[in-house]
Amino acid sequence: MLHSPIFALLLRKVPLAQQQTQWHIQVPGGTLVDDSNILDLRGLNCPLPVMKTRKHLKRMAKGDQLVVKATDPMSAIDIPHMCQEDGHVLIESKMVGDVRQFKIEC
Repeated sequence: MLHSPIFALLLRKVPLAQQQTQWHIQVPGGTLVDDSNILDLRGLNCPLPVMKTRKHLKRMAKGDQLVVKATDPMSAIDIPHMCQEDGHVLIESKMVGDVRQFKIEC
């Protein structure tokens, strides 16, 4: 059975660090649309995480911050390298469960 692309949007609840709850709409292709600049690239493999991160950062203002979530093991090497090449500041890189999370300043 085929569904309209609108059904591909998934509404999900993501808990934040201080026991708050924030709602996000996940769009097919990996991006997470909300006001907090979170790019959800879980499930995408090299080179897509770097390409989508670079594309998203190009649309951001200098000084803005982006949180990238990725499961691709190569993202641990590729995203810091991309930050260095493109002049972005990698503020934080950490593992949260099986997801690598990067905080990048544009």
